[in-house]
Amino acid sequence: MNLIIYFNQLRKEATTVARKLEKILKKQGVQAYVCSSNAKAKFSEKIHLGISVGGDGTLISLIRNFHTCCSAFVGVNAGSLGFLTQLTVKNLTQGITKILKGIYQLQSRRFLEVKLGLKQYLAVNDVYFVRKKGAGLVNLIFYLDDFGSSCVRGDGLIISSPTGSTAYSLAAGGPIVYPECDCVVLTPICSHSLGFRPLVLPNFCRIKVKVNKDSCPVSLLIDGHIELAIKDEVAQVKLSEKTYNLVVLSKDFFVNNLKNKLNWA
Repeated sequence: MNLIIYFNQLRKEATTVARKLEKILKKQGVQAYVCSSNAKAKFSEKIHLGISVGGDGTLISLIRNFHTCCSAFVGVNAGSLGFLTQLTVKNLTQGITKILKGIYQLQSRRFLEVKLGLKQYLAVNDVYFVRKKGAGLVNLIFYLDDFGSSCVRGDGLIISSPTGSTAYSLAAGGPIVYPECDCVVLTPICSHSLGFRPLVLPNFCRIKVKVNKDSCPVSLLIDGHIELAIKDEVAQVKLSEKTYNLVVLSKDFFVNNLKNKLNWA
């Protein structure tokens, strides 16, 4: 069984937990590749499980960088909120033991696909359009398939997958979407129109975004990690046919996690 331990080297706790995890796996007779999130590692063989140690951003980085060679992913929370990471330092040994015994389910989730010019990118959480630098108003035209077009003026626009609904979109007032829903969420950032509210769009919807002439300079960011300048190009965003698998140790993880992280009564 081939495993990757992928840790956030900027967090001291993550480095410590990654080494602890490596020892736990060795005791179970499993060898793992250990690499930091800034490493340019490549694997020619199939990887059965990728384990991130850090926050949600570390897990997202692992998925985006290794989805072509890795069968499934799970995260150990050594960050702050951790909406996606199912393992903690306290339940690490217990959780890893269950995984090695095959006591888990796999949940398939879809990427967002972004096309800008001739280049194509994949996003786990979201794609968003924000002010590049300085002051000014972001002014965007977006098209929703054959449903027409509209403008959004404000600080920007977020297009998120169900997985990303609990990230930037939630902070901007977007809805929480159950991860197994097959949809896309479009959320304005500080819209200058009180009538512009988040939209939940069907899985077949193709979204096109263009920067209006009177807009300030705009950047397109993918999962907050990849930044692209956008001026005259039309960015196309949709749910991708490409998927990745998350390890699910408990069916009620999503709801219970929301209760714990958002302090629901």
